[in-house]
Amino acid sequence: MKRRIVVLVAIALVAILAIVGVAYRNEIRTALLLRRCGRAWDHLNGYRGDFSVDVELGPLIVSAEGTVSYRKPGSYRIEIGGNDRSDCRIVGSGETAWVYFPDAETAVRVEFLQGDVASVLDDQPLKTWVDQAGEGLQARWLGTDTASHRKCDVIELLPPQQATENGLPVLAPAVGRRLGKVPFVGSWKRTRVYLDRKTHLPIRGDALKESGALVFTWRVRNLQVNPGLPESDFQFDPPKGVTVLQRKFDPEAPWTVFLPPVGHRSWLDRARDVLEGEGVP
Repeated sequence: MKRRIVVLVAIALVAILAIVGVAYRNEIRTALLLRRCGRAWDHLNGYRGDFSVDVELGPLIVSAEGTVSYRKPGSYRIEIGGNDRSDCRIVGSGETAWVYFPDAETAVRVEFLQGDVASVLDDQPLKTWVDQAGEGLQARWLGTDTASHRKCDVIELLPPQQATENGLPVLAPAVGRRLGKVPFVGSWKRTRVYLDRKTHLPIRGDALKESGALVFTWRVRNLQVNPGLPESDFQFDPPKGVTVLQRKFDPEAPWTVFLPPVGHRSWLDRARDVLEGEGVP
C-alpha cells in the first residue's frame, strides 16, 4: 500500500514538473522571440512592402491597401490604393511631408510643429507593432501559424493589471495616446502579433476585443528588408496644374492628413461617416 502511494506521489510530482517545465520553456521562448524582434528592428535600415488594413466598424468593414516604404532615420512613402492607381500618396522626409490626391489634383504640404514628425514616424506599421513588445505588456507564445504565406511565431500581448486600473483606453499605450479618442479603438483589449520566422519582424497584427472578436487587422506582404531605397523615393514635386494647399498636422488626430479635400471622397470617408455620423455599436 505504501509503495503504491509512493508511486502515485512520484507520478504526480513528475506531472507537475512537466507542466512547470513546459510553462518555463514557453516563457523563455517568448522572451527570445521578442528580443529577436527588437534586435531585428535595431539592425534594420529600411523596408518596403505591400500592406492591407481591415477595420470592423459594427456591420461595416472598412478596408485599405497599398505599399509602404521606410528608411531610417526619418523618410517614408505610403501609397494607398490598388495596383493600377493611387488614391493617396504620402511622402515625408525630415521636417517635410506631402499628401497627394491624384483624383482631386491637389497636393497638401503638411505643416509640423516641433516633435510632430517623431509621432508620425512612430505610426509606421512595423515600428508600431515592434514597440508594443517593449511596453511592459504580458506576452505569451501561442504557437506557429502562417501569415502572408510565411511561417510565423504567434505571440499574444495582454495588458498589465496596472494599465487596466489606470484606465488606459487600449492595450498598447503608444497607440492609445494617439487613437484613444476614436470610439472603436476603446474596445481593443489585447493584441496578437505574427512574427515572421525569417526576418523576426511582425507581418500581421490583430487588435482584439476582450471576447477575442476582431477590431482590426493589419498585414504586410512581400516584405523587403534593407532593400537599399534611394533618396529620390522620398522626394515629391507637385505636378504642373496641381493645386497646392497647406494643412497643419494634428497629433490628436493624425489620420486627418489622409482626408481628401472637401468634395472628394475616399475609403477613409466611409469610416469617418460611421464614427461621426452613425456611431459605432
